[in-house]
Amino acid sequence: MEPKFYYCETCKNIITKIEDKNMPVVCCGHNMKLMEPCTSDGASEKHVPVIEQNGSKITVKVGEAEHPMTKEHLISWIVLSTDKGWQIKYLSHEDKPHAVFYIAENETPVSAVAYCNVHELWKAKL
Repeated sequence: MEPKFYYCETCKNIITKIEDKNMPVVCCGHNMKLMEPCTSDGASEKHVPVIEQNGSKITVKVGEAEHPMTKEHLISWIVLSTDKGWQIKYLSHEDKPHAVFYIAENETPVSAVAYCNVHELWKAKL
């Protein structure tokens, strides 16, 4: 199961559910918005994750052209989803917009999602 992310338009909180029972998610007294990841548009060159696999090592780089990493505009986190679950790596403005993940022998990568604090959620499937 790939994670779904929800956004509070009031406080800007972002959450995911471990198990989805189809109940609304509420924050600040309002239903949270389900974030729909982009896969392409005018900004895709710097936002769509690029996934490389070398055995059990999965490298996710954000953008064919490297995404900027400043305090004002950055990739905050990257999620790798597999057929067994998902992993997350948090980034700061001092990091490169890359993350390295390791998977088990019987695990298959499915997709990667990157969150840009300006342009929101971006996804690439394998």
